[in-house]
Amino acid sequence: MTDTSVIPPVEGMEVSLNARPTAVAKNAVYNYVTLGLGALIGFVVTPIMLSSLGTTAFGVWWLILGTVGYLSLLEAGLGFATITRVAALEAKGASALNTVLATSLGMCLCIAAGGMLITAALAIAFPALFDVPADLADDARIALLLVGAWQMFGFVLLVLTASLVGTGRMYLVTLSGSLVSALASAAQAVALLSGGGLRSIAAIQLVGGIVTIAVFRWQLRRVLPTVKFKLRAFDRPTAKRLLGLGWRNSVYSVASVLAFGSDVILVGLLLDAKAAAAFAIALRAYTLLRGLSMGVLSAIGPAHSHAAHHSTAERRFRLYCLATLATLCLAAFGALTVGLFASPLLNLWLGDFPAEASTILVVLCAVLILHTPGYNAAALLLASEQAGELMRITLLAAGINVLASIVFTLTAGSIGPALGSLVAVTLVDAVYLPLRICRMLGQPYSELLRRVLLPLALPVSLLIGVLLAGKVVAGSGVWVLAVTAAGALAYFVTLWHTSTGREVRLLLRSKGLAAT
Repeated sequence: MTDTSVIPPVEGMEVSLNARPTAVAKNAVYNYVTLGLGALIGFVVTPIMLSSLGTTAFGVWWLILGTVGYLSLLEAGLGFATITRVAALEAKGASALNTVLATSLGMCLCIAAGGMLITAALAIAFPALFDVPADLADDARIALLLVGAWQMFGFVLLVLTASLVGTGRMYLVTLSGSLVSALASAAQAVALLSGGGLRSIAAIQLVGGIVTIAVFRWQLRRVLPTVKFKLRAFDRPTAKRLLGLGWRNSVYSVASVLAFGSDVILVGLLLDAKAAAAFAIALRAYTLLRGLSMGVLSAIGPAHSHAAHHSTAERRFRLYCLATLATLCLAAFGALTVGLFASPLLNLWLGDFPAEASTILVVLCAVLILHTPGYNAAALLLASEQAGELMRITLLAAGINVLASIVFTLTAGSIGPALGSLVAVTLVDAVYLPLRICRMLGQPYSELLRRVLLPLALPVSLLIGVLLAGKVVAGSGVWVLAVTAAGALAYFVTLWHTSTGREVRLLLRSKGLAAT
């Protein structure tokens, strides 16, 4: 049997891994494995960071990460565009791929150089922007420079990632990247326990980025030895093509960051680092829940793309309903469990934590459930090559979210951005985007509700009953874990033995996706 993970020259590839259902499933499984590993690392490292740095410095660290995160928007959608072109040109051989990758790398290096200049300016202004205490100001500046350099190396990493993902090898990216990230997080924990601070963990972050580049480059040489990165192969028409493909996705990414990725920064700007720390703690838990709930979409995306060209509107609608049902199954369990036991779970995880964090987390759990239909709608629109329409919708959501978040933060405190997100996802993700999909596919909104909400009525009712009973009997301590385990058993066993379970299992099988 041929080892499909190592295929010598690109020209020798008869069938792309992107066309193999087993490869799609493999990518999805590895995605969940890495999510689980990331969750484990986060659960271990976050309490160490909070206790070692203190609430204020912990908030400053998250403000640094959030500030540097905005620099990722400089890539102007090149990552998405490069993946798309690599997947499209793979069959044409190494020469075509090398031109695309060399062009993308040259553009990313220019962006990285400009990004370092912006990073230096941000480092100077950072303490004043976020009212950082004087004893942390110098450490914050140096840490921001180091993390900014890590982000600039990320632009080089973007091209290597596109090479692997574009040829159907997402599993190599997720596995290798998560292992290096786990080692870096462990090193940060050791540094903090040894008395280190912001500078130490930022330096480790930078080293982790450099090691990730080396690992990805080794992986690429191993599986695609004919792929080269020679800047002399830079091609202007190719650069224009990449920018043309990427700009809509870039605007969509900018809008998404403004809508849902600027919350910690907003709290830091309008309030202080301690308030930002409270929001960051809740956001860390929410991000984990969202990743576990939406991770299945990595396997469904190619099915949406195939259905857009080869299936009827009814079958596309059925696939959308099934995808929404599958993700909502996971989102409902996670959100209800964590939302009802937010305070005791945070206490078990972190010990002492800012009191506002549990209230913020409850609101974010509601956001997660309401966000699910829109998240699936966005996946369908992107797979159907309708990024332009999605861009306009996301810009609208971003405007609503930011405006509402500012108003709520000024009036209600650190919970403000969570309330702003709740308003935005209710209007856009729970109502407008699903309605848009229903109209596009010629189906009534009531049919979507029937297919998605009705099958979950019994399992969710049982889950809520178990959790509420457990909250009365054992509302704190380690008994909370026993209650959540009992709720999980009742919920998933019920799902498994209903038509819902059969539909979801069908969805997750490659043959079921094809049949849909």
